Amino acid sequence: MKMCSIQAGKYQVWVNMYNNCDPSIPTNWVITALHEGALVSPSFGQNPSHGVFPINAKSNKIDYSFTGATKVMEFTLTNVQHSSSAPFRKASAPLTESAKAKLIKANENIEK
Repeated sequence: MKMCSIQAGKYQVWVNMYNNCDPSIPTNWVITALHEGALVSPSFGQNPSHGVFPINAKSNKIDYSFTGATKVMEFTLTNVQHSSSAPFRKASAPLTESAKAKLIKANENIEK
């Protein structure tokens, strides 16, 4: 298991359709914020948060201005112990049918 530490402070979570490989298929997104194995209580938005970039959503290769991105969550961590590292784990969930179709289409485009 990879070890890392996190700093106390305010965190913002944004989503963006950076590169839409196949605009004919909607793209689902899900964000879950955990700290020490528990859901973080957001001061803005919901946790977990989810949504869909609809069919024909345009690619949006944003820069640091976040123009076109959507803020979905904000939370503050205060009780963080800096002297120890907390385990980091990536949670995964089964792909939706539209996500599977988008990956297959992207792979077909790469093989061409």
